[in-house]
Amino acid sequence: MLEKWKKLDNAMEMNVTPYNEDGAAWDAFVASRDDSTNYHLYGWRRVIEKSFGHRTYYISARNSDNEICGVLPLTHMKSALFGNFLVSLPFFNYGGLLCNYDETASAILVEAERTLSEVNADHVELRHLNVCRQGLATKEHKVTMILDLRNNEEAQWKALDAKVRNQVRKAEKSGLTAVSGHLDLLEGFYEVFCRNMRDLGTPVYGCNFFRNVLETFPETTRIISVLL
Repeated sequence: MLEKWKKLDNAMEMNVTPYNEDGAAWDAFVASRDDSTNYHLYGWRRVIEKSFGHRTYYISARNSDNEICGVLPLTHMKSALFGNFLVSLPFFNYGGLLCNYDETASAILVEAERTLSEVNADHVELRHLNVCRQGLATKEHKVTMILDLRNNEEAQWKALDAKVRNQVRKAEKSGLTAVSGHLDLLEGFYEVFCRNMRDLGTPVYGCNFFRNVLETFPETTRIISVLL
């Protein structure tokens, strides 16, 4: 196993290696970071490999106390249509470097470059919410819309635009009801999902993808269906 060492402020050493453990330490680090996303969680490695068969390469950096101080999840995508590259992460708009120090990010990128050469891919694509500080070439053609959540239902309702509130009232008057569930609602959800993706002209994910997501994250995922 190739190891990369780099000094941090002449006081701390770090070890950058492929991560192939149970994910507990990885997820603990992700949970400690305010800039992390759901897609940094280690469970997505299982979802991607099981649903699509893509090879994944997860990289972690540890300090001299063997504590994780940086991570980067990578998936190898290889097809005639989209090309041959590593990405963090495919199928989602989030992922990328998650580090405590700029030096950590630089060292992880060195390991990512080594992995790139090892799998004979063309480039690495990192998907960040903010501009990467490593001076990498960037594309900013996508936007993320975030709705701040209020402390209670009444405050959240008032924070909505008047047009949105009117649309909600119309739905209520139409007799629509919302139910929340898990695998029990998967079949109905998937039927509607496929129909809408077909109308948009977009290829659909297999049903097993959603099943794997629900089974991998049983405590934090649910399906919300609107019924007439």
